[in-house]
Amino acid sequence: MMGLGLGLLESSYPYYPSVEHRGGEFGSYLHPSMEDLPEVDNVILENPSADGPFGAKAIGEMANNAQPPAICAAIHDAVGVWVTECPATPERVLKALEERKEPHRDGKRVIFDEDLSVATVSGNGGRGYLNPG
Repeated sequence: MMGLGLGLLESSYPYYPSVEHRGGEFGSYLHPSMEDLPEVDNVILENPSADGPFGAKAIGEMANNAQPPAICAAIHDAVGVWVTECPATPERVLKALEERKEPHRDGKRVIFDEDLSVATVSGNGGRGYLNPG
């Protein structure tokens, strides 16, 4: 459910140096609710950890890494354009449809969006990452 929010609704970054862009009320912050979640069958697998107290294992946001890119890939499969920034809002999908940019190669790297590429957003133009050595 958290991954669904990250992929489609939640825009909580960047918040440095302030959080004013989020709105004045917490109620105006978009996030998925129980109504947005499909019916889920829970299965408990007993596999205790040798390192955790009483066999406990850590769980958390690391399980959210797959959903946003999967949502963007599904949008690409459906309409043929890449949304390169999450959340994948309707406005971003429409912008991608209007621009119809195709990914291009830069050596071994595939650049989906020049505005978000390492060369553009890094302080040194991507030197060291794009041209090691």
